[in-house]
Amino acid sequence: MNNYFSTLRSVSQSVEGVLADQYKGVESMEIKQTANHLNLSVQACLKELTQSSNFLRKDLQACLVTLDSAEDKWQSKQQVAEIDTSEVLEAIGQVVGYWNQLQQQMEKITQEVIELEQRNWTLLIEELREKFFLDPKTQEQRVGIGWGDKDRFKLVFPSKLKLISNNLDQAIQAIFRQFRDSGQVFFEETFFFVKLLDVESQLQLNTEQVQLLRELQENAEQVSRTSDAYALNLYQMVGGVIEEWNKRFGEILWKEIEDLYKKGLEKIEERVELIIHDRLKLLEKCVQQVLLFFNDLLEKQYRYQQEMLTQHKAEKVWLDQQRHQVKELLADLEKNLNLSIPT
Repeated sequence: MNNYFSTLRSVSQSVEGVLADQYKGVESMEIKQTANHLNLSVQACLKELTQSSNFLRKDLQACLVTLDSAEDKWQSKQQVAEIDTSEVLEAIGQVVGYWNQLQQQMEKITQEVIELEQRNWTLLIEELREKFFLDPKTQEQRVGIGWGDKDRFKLVFPSKLKLISNNLDQAIQAIFRQFRDSGQVFFEETFFFVKLLDVESQLQLNTEQVQLLRELQENAEQVSRTSDAYALNLYQMVGGVIEEWNKRFGEILWKEIEDLYKKGLEKIEERVELIIHDRLKLLEKCVQQVLLFFNDLLEKQYRYQQEMLTQHKAEKVWLDQQRHQVKELLADLEKNLNLSIPT
């Protein structure tokens, strides 16, 4: 390419000399017309050559970026090969131990919440029984209620039920809020080792971790959001029954309330376990990602240690050779592009 630039510049200078009457015997009108046409053609060639050189410069700069990335990976190989394996195994033990402890804690708290909310549900039903289904004179159990008692019951029961239902969801939310930062705790075990990787791998891992942590945060705030099912809350579960009471003329039977009570006990346990299990799966994804990272790190360490014996120095020499050649080409190209081009 240097020869092209040099030759075209030489022709351009010669043309300018003819047009300026610097050459004796080369002064006719015809030769000057030729010189003018030639000058236009030469300038077009120089313009095309300059544009091509600019494209080539971008490609050569991209080559250097590729080689820089390769050297970053090469340096990372050395750092990974020199990791103390016992530190990796210790970090794995910390993650597994904390995960087991976390599951036990969540199971314990989950059962406590289920028992508490089932007691609250039982107390509500007993309160309603005493208020509406016990004869005020004889204190005997009524089979059913109608007329005024029925109307008052239909006003009181939904509001009480909604309160119990909301309290249940708040209790579920409180459980997970206690543990939503656990994902960050798991990832913290990887931070030291991630810094030993090349920049590209670091960015990829950080992106994956941020995405999972964001998902944990969002799900901590949305109780009814589950990955595999939409869990109806306690209030929604009996909404159809209340609607049916409003439509019919007959009594509300105590047996209906007993059936609702049994379903409510089941629903409380089902809802708490479903949602907490769903959130635990998100935390488990964090644990799996961390353990996969460490497993991959140990596999790479073993491979890199084998390469260190034969390939490592040779790879460095090869990278340096390619970088030297590309830099020479780029420097030569920059030199030509920076030279002034005659017009």
